[in-house]
Amino acid sequence: NNIDVFIITVPFAIGPGGRMPQGGHLPLYEENWFEGCRVVAIAYDLIPKLFSDLYLRSSAVAENYERQHKQLQWVDHILSISQCTKSDLVKYSQIPETRITCIWGGFKESIGKIGIKDADWAYLGEAYGIRPGFIMAPLGEDPRKNRLELLKAYSALPLSLRLKHQLVIVCAMSKAGAEQMQTMAKDLGCEETLVITDFVPDEVMNRLYNMAYLVAFPSQYEGFGMPIVEGFACGTPVLTSANSS
Repeated sequence: NNIDVFIITVPFAIGPGGRMPQGGHLPLYEENWFEGCRVVAIAYDLIPKLFSDLYLRSSAVAENYERQHKQLQWVDHILSISQCTKSDLVKYSQIPETRITCIWGGFKESIGKIGIKDADWAYLGEAYGIRPGFIMAPLGEDPRKNRLELLKAYSALPLSLRLKHQLVIVCAMSKAGAEQMQTMAKDLGCEETLVITDFVPDEVMNRLYNMAYLVAFPSQYEGFGMPIVEGFACGTPVLTSANSS
C-alpha cells in the first residue's frame, strides 16, 4: 500500500487481573511485512512484566504477552508516554535509549476548570450522596491501584476529619469489588463516610475533579498516571505515590 510510516498504537496489553485484553489477542505484526516502511510503536508501560505474579500467572497470557512484547525489538522507533516508561524499556527490555522518544500523555478536552453552582452540589448529593469536602479517589479494581490500602489509611483518620471528608471511590467496579470495599469499611468503622460511585460519564467526572477537596491516587505503579494530571488540570490538590511516573 506504499505506506511510509506504520504506527502500532497498542503493541501489547493485558486485561484487568491478568486476563486477556477485551476482544482476545491483539494483532501480532511480523517484521518481514514492512519492507520499505518504517514502523513506530507506542509504549505505555511494562507493568505486566514488572508485576508478573499479578498479571502473568496464566502461561497462555504470559506467552501471548511475550510475543507481543518482542515486536519492540525490531520496530524502527518507540514512543514512550513517560520518562519512567522509557527508562523501563532500556532497563528491562534492553532497548537502546536512542530508539526511544518520550512524548508524554495528555488529558481529554472534557477535563478542566469549570464554575461550580449550587445545582452541582445538589446533583452530587441526590445522585451519589456526596457532600462538600469530599476526597476523590479515581481508582480501579486492579490491586495495583491500592484502593484497599487507601481505605485502611482513611479509616485511621480521626472521626471528626472523616465526617468532614467523605472518601469517594470513582471507578467502574464489579459487585464483588464493591462488596469487598463495603465489608472492609464496616470492619474498619468508616462505612458511613465511604461512597462508591461506580462508572460516571465524562461530564460528571470533570465535576467531581473540580469539586473535590483533594484527589487521592496512591497507585503502586503507573506508566503515566492520568488522574494526577487531570486533578492538576482542574486546580485540585493531588495526594499520590513517590514511585514510577
